[in-house]
Amino acid sequence: MASNAQEETFVWRYTLRSAGALNARTGRKEFEGALIRVRDGFGCLHPWPELGDPPLEDLLEMWKEGGGHRLIRRALACAALDRHAREEGYSLFTGLAVPDSHATIVEWTHEAIERAVVHGFETIKLKGGRAVVREVELLDEWVRLWPALRWRIDFNGMLSFAEVKALLGCLTDTALERIDFLEDPCPFDAREWTALREVGRVSLAMDEGMSAGHREPDVLVVKPALMDPRDLLAGAVENAQSLVVTSYMDHPVGQCFAAIEAGRLMETEGSALVGRCGLLTHELFEETEFSERLGGMGPGFSSPAGTGLGFDDLFKKLPWSRLS
Repeated sequence: MASNAQEETFVWRYTLRSAGALNARTGRKEFEGALIRVRDGFGCLHPWPELGDPPLEDLLEMWKEGGGHRLIRRALACAALDRHAREEGYSLFTGLAVPDSHATIVEWTHEAIERAVVHGFETIKLKGGRAVVREVELLDEWVRLWPALRWRIDFNGMLSFAEVKALLGCLTDTALERIDFLEDPCPFDAREWTALREVGRVSLAMDEGMSAGHREPDVLVVKPALMDPRDLLAGAVENAQSLVVTSYMDHPVGQCFAAIEAGRLMETEGSALVGRCGLLTHELFEETEFSERLGGMGPGFSSPAGTGLGFDDLFKKLPWSRLS
């Protein structure tokens, strides 16, 4: 028997399409998710099975059966926040200063970097791990071409400790100085990560398998689609770590939730704790009516018009199906 909450839950399935592979763990170009509507509040459910999430169908089945998963809990948190703002008739972005973002680049091409620079980005996040030798060569070249840029490289834990150590040994001192951080360079091991920081003189960021309390990472990459950023605050302050809030490379609705959480965190904790974020991932996918509302490239977040998360007219047009 469905609960009242489930009876009032509706879904709309979507498919995002990318031009190329989005990280080293997958080559697929179609990504399924669902927008949810719970008592007139909206959220986003977007699994990444490559990163350990259940497939969408399994998540929806869990939801119907009353089971819990962190993606479901956070989608519900988003919907509750959105619903309250809609009931009160205001936008969640009103008066909110959303932090600037890096450019997320999945194509290791000169043209992609040049395009990001033209649009005002000062920090570039690259998805690495597919061809490390070539990536090292390109990074050294690009550091010379764009000496003012900062670089973040996300390996999704695909390399071994030995491979990361070798990679660091191949980079020039100039390149090492311009690296903001390496994200999940290899599976987390406290002793190995401490050694990498000492050998490579670079900051390390943790996303994969992240939980509060690890002292070794310098940066914690937090995705509001998966967890409440505030759950990491005490540990981050104690360990002198910074937080970088990013989207889950999900639907623009999920992006907006991440941006709101980043802005709220900045309001309370300030820029000393909250670093440049990664909220602008809609341009990795083919354009949709929703992504159009977020505008074009640029480090600043363009919020959609409307109450709550925005997108009022688009939500009304969707053919919602009851979750039952």
